[in-house]
Amino acid sequence: LGDISDDGFLCRDVMCVRTDGQSCYVMLRVAATEEYVQTQGRDWERYAMIKARVVAGEASDGTELMKLLRPFTFRKYVDFSTLESLRKMKILINRETQRKNISKNIKIGFGGIREIEFIAQAFQIIYGGRDVRFQSQALKDILTLIEKELLLPESEVEKLRESYKFLRNIEHILQGMQDLQTHMLPNAK
Repeated sequence: LGDISDDGFLCRDVMCVRTDGQSCYVMLRVAATEEYVQTQGRDWERYAMIKARVVAGEASDGTELMKLLRPFTFRKYVDFSTLESLRKMKILINRETQRKNISKNIKIGFGGIREIEFIAQAFQIIYGGRDVRFQSQALKDILTLIEKELLLPESEVEKLRESYKFLRNIEHILQGMQDLQTHMLPNAK
């Protein structure tokens, strides 16, 4: 899927992100997927499922799968372990950013795209099990909801919204210039 031809590439794929890494099938049956998330699903997979969308196959099958996975993704009752997991994940992300010295990365660097998404996802994890409005994949909808419910000050939500739009525009420019999936700002000359 990710091979580059004279015309560029068809799509970018990340086949290593699977339930059991490289040893797992690229696709699992619905029953196997449901069994996996109920018995072994990890917190990072819960956060990833917030953004999951049906992209292939029968839409009705995908919709049914997403419905089965919703209780895993959006727990009805959030306990302290969930909040602690969010905190630990953020600490790990910060450490990895420092370790790799990727401050010029507009996606995963400090103040980057992922940090804005992480803020929204934290509210989704906390409220999504009891309020279906928080189950949207669209960041702009979640930010609007956070603002409407007064979970963050309006001015802070507006900063997140504008920063996200700015960073996504920069991302598109960087990738268009090099025809690569890059998120690194070039060195000044």
